[in-house]
Amino acid sequence: MQINFHNNSHHWWALGTVSIGIFMATLDASIVNISLPTIMADFKASLAVSEWIILAYMLTITGLLLPFGRLADMIGRKKIFRLGFVMFSLGSGLCALSQNPAQLIFFRAFQAIGAAMLTSNSFAIITAVFPPEKRGRALGIAGTVVATGFTVGPSLGGFLVTALGWRSIFYVNVPVGLVGIIMATYILNEQLVSPTLGQKKSFDFLGTALIVIGLSALLLGLTTGQAGRWGTPLVVFKLVLAAFTITLLPIW
Repeated sequence: MQINFHNNSHHWWALGTVSIGIFMATLDASIVNISLPTIMADFKASLAVSEWIILAYMLTITGLLLPFGRLADMIGRKKIFRLGFVMFSLGSGLCALSQNPAQLIFFRAFQAIGAAMLTSNSFAIITAVFPPEKRGRALGIAGTVVATGFTVGPSLGGFLVTALGWRSIFYVNVPVGLVGIIMATYILNEQLVSPTLGQKKSFDFLGTALIVIGLSALLLGLTTGQAGRWGTPLVVFKLVLAAFTITLLPIW
């Protein structure tokens, strides 16, 4: 029997597909925290270096949310969402194979690019496919999935690290991501999830640059300052640059 994913129940199938993506992205934002001491011990890395395993993920996903949301409006949300599954799964596998802190930090940033693609389009897809009378319920379910991902992360991470080692927290994403790729391919309908596709749109390069530079400078300045170097010229420059670009953003 062949299942028709594009009938009147398409919006619920789409919500299931989206839920997998946002659960993976939010879970991975918190699951690494509990495993950081183990990773530090395995690589014999300092805390200053190891904290970038977390910061690289958060910085990348935060800076790319708006650009990928806009890009999806232009070329199709299904395309970007499915590519997000691909990059997140590939990044997870590469993280698990990392042989030193530098590799793990780089692959975490790569993984976060996929997470940004997933997160930036999740609620847009839900809003597009659900009728107004069901939209609030669907968004509430998606919000619950987000909260669950952040909540379950530390507990699941602790179990996996204890039982299978820290690399397992990345390996576990690969089969789930493959399921997500299949579901996004066969369930999501581009015409339904991207109703405005085909309309003339432009990409805001300056706005993108402002938000990426501003958020990056802010996070880097705060991170360096917390290490006890608030008064150094480099930290001051980062914070001033962040204030300047973030102030320009709403004006632009």
